[in-house]
Amino acid sequence: MISPATDRRRAPRHLVQQIGMILVDPGTTPRYCLIVDRSSSGVRVRTTSDFQAPSEFLLRCADTEFKYKVVWRNGSLLGAMLIN
Repeated sequence: MISPATDRRRAPRHLVQQIGMILVDPGTTPRYCLIVDRSSSGVRVRTTSDFQAPSEFLLRCADTEFKYKVVWRNGSLLGAMLIN
């Protein structure tokens, strides 16, 4: 666990554990993912092992849709920052 003194995030994360959809291009099939946590500046998402999200994508969850840019990857986990 990262201590608050070494945590470089701009905003605190909040556990979400919700299903979301990654939308890559109009007309393509959305890919389901698990939104692990989110903050006002980004998200941590778990994808399936057979899918690698592009460097920029739309993430839809419930009635919201935001654009994100991937900033790190670790296997099926990725961290992305909000770029609206």
